[in-house]
Amino acid sequence: MDVLLLEKYEVKLEGYKNGFIGGASGLYNKILYFCGCIQAHSEYKRINDFCSSKGISVVSLSDEPLYDFGSLLFL
Repeated sequence: MDVLLLEKYEVKLEGYKNGFIGGASGLYNKILYFCGCIQAHSEYKRINDFCSSKGISVVSLSDEPLYDFGSLLFL
């Protein structure tokens, strides 16, 4: 399994020092959606390059900071 280890903790989660990027995102039809602005993450280029190498596009759902909602569900 290919994984990308991030060095920065930049995901907000109320009541905690930080949240998980997996809780702030969800994959559907080769598009990785983020709750917040992934372009504002300091490791955006690494994240985008990694996803691109797997044929996955990234999309920000808002201009707010990334927030861990526990993941995204697609119905």
